[in-house]
Amino acid sequence: MAKPKVIANMYPLLPADGEEDRAAKRPLGRNSEIYNTMLHEMVDIVKAADDLGFWGVSTIEHHMHSEGYELAPSPGIVNAMWSQHVKNARVGTIGYVAATRDPIRMAEEMAVMDHVTQGKYSVSFTRETDGKGP
Repeated sequence: MAKPKVIANMYPLLPADGEEDRAAKRPLGRNSEIYNTMLHEMVDIVKAADDLGFWGVSTIEHHMHSEGYELAPSPGIVNAMWSQHVKNARVGTIGYVAATRDPIRMAEEMAVMDHVTQGKYSVSFTRETDGKGP
């Protein structure tokens, strides 16, 4: 039997003391100190997942939001950073929003990411932007 392909998919949230504090800090991404800390501390999770034998680590693509997923507008850049900290795990994005992207530019980015990650890049796509279905 083949080993399962376990992926740690991260939905990072910037710290807040409850919903009231989160609402008061919106948009959360404007706090560059907290964002920078969260961005770089996630590398520890990526390294641990790799050491534990995870098949991959991934994040999401999300735009123009204030619920705290501030990492998400540029997942490819984050994946490139993570790729420098893994030995075996793949890095990727679960859910590039294909409907909002130029298909040629998207294909180019994926090809470059494959080179940057030395073949450890994985990607999936979503066609929806509102979550309401077709």
